[in-house]
This record gives sequence, structure tokens and C-alpha cells, in this order.
Amino acid sequence: MLLRAAGDLKIDLARSFVIGDKPSDIEAGKGAGCRTVLLKHSLSLADFAIAPDCIATDWAVVLEYVLSVR
Repeated sequence: MLLRAAGDLKIDLARSFVIGDKPSDIEAGKGAGCRTVLLKHSLSLADFAIAPDCIATDWAVVLEYVLSVR
């Protein structure tokens, strides 16, 4: 889905972010070549086969990360 959208909309996935709260979100983002942010909840990092680039406790942390890597 991410690859199709990138092709259709001319999105540069290497400059894009996937923000999610499940292991599958992080895996999809990494697989597409995006930076990834885990919006933390009750899962432990042991539940993730692929580590996210950032772990955020709230949206302010997400924004701080996104602005720091632009």
C-alpha cells in the first residue's frame, strides 16, 4: 500500500515517516524505506522484530523527532 501510494503520488519514501502503534506499522514503514516512529503503548520492544527509529510517548515527541531529522 505504501509503495503504491508513493508511486501514484510521487512521494519520496526515504524522506517520509510512518507513525504507528503496532509492530506491523513499523515493519511496513521499514519495508517501504521510511523512517518509523512508535507511538508507545503497552507493548514492549521485545514484541518488535524490527526496531523503530524513534519511540514517542506522545505527539509532542513525534513532532520533535520529525523536525530534528528534516
